[in-house]
Order: sequence, then C-alpha cells, then structure tokens
Amino acid sequence: MTPMSCRATATALFLALLLAITTTRATAKHRADSSKYFLFIEPDVTKKSDAPVDDELTQSLEQALSMAETGTSDYSNPKCQGKFNVGSGYRGLYFSEDGQVSSAVDHRLPNGLITNSLSVHYVRFYRPQIPRTEMKKLKDLHGFMVKKYPGQSQNLASINQPPNSDQGETEDDL
Repeated sequence: MTPMSCRATATALFLALLLAITTTRATAKHRADSSKYFLFIEPDVTKKSDAPVDDELTQSLEQALSMAETGTSDYSNPKCQGKFNVGSGYRGLYFSEDGQVSSAVDHRLPNGLITNSLSVHYVRFYRPQIPRTEMKKLKDLHGFMVKKYPGQSQNLASINQPPNSDQGETEDDL
C-alpha cells in the first residue's frame, strides 16, 4: 500500500467507527423497571461525585461483572423482560456523558441480571442518581453474591438504609 492509500484507509476506518459510535450513542435507551435489565441509565454528569463509593455493593457488582457472560440484549425494547444472546456483540461503542467508554457487549451477571460495562462506574460515581428500582436490584445482587460466594462481607446493615431524596428519579429524569 502506498502512504496515500494507507491514509485513506485509516480515514475511512475512523469515519466508520465514528458513525458507529454516534449511531449507538443516539439510539441508547434508559431503562429503570422491574425487568432483568440493570443500570441502563444515563445519569446527569453535573451530579457526578468527586469521591467514588467503594463499598460492599460496589465490590459485589465488580465481582459479579467479572464472572458475567457476554452477549447482547434487547434492553431498548420495553416489552422485552430479559432476552440475552450469548456471544453476540454490538457494532459500536457507547460513550457516557463523562467520557467513560462502554464495551460493545452486555453482561449477564450470575443472578441473571443483564447490565453493561458502565454499571460499576455508575454505582461508584452516581449512587444518589440511581433509581429505586435499580438500587433494589443492586441490593438483591449483593445478597445473592454474599449467599452464593460467601467470601464477601455479609454486613448489609450499613447499606440497607432508606434511599435519599435523589434516588426516586424516574427513567425520564435521567
């Protein structure tokens, strides 16, 4: 290849990637309901915490994510309650408002919840913005991980406090 054709190829690849990323970003949907989909949210970047929350809930989610199957899901379809295609992937990447990059796959956690690679980031830096439905799923996941993998901390008392006023936002608020 000549230097000019290499540059043209690189430019074409860059534009294709940019199109895939832009398309993925524009069609991303939030979801905060009672389905198996977990933390498909878009928190307000202006409310990002300066200090990460690294507690038992965060640690349980990290462990669960490290054990998860990868694939794709139909989370943007409100009628779908938990479809998951093992081994599949998306065509593009998703960038959160604060610049974090999500992988091109979804993750099915050991308890059956389906999430994305940004879930730990959201739990760490956007905890007050996580809707109640998703906080319940997070606490249930923690309970599952403690019971199934007893090497984790089993002190739920500190995390079973009533949600603060910011944790009741609806899907439309995110």
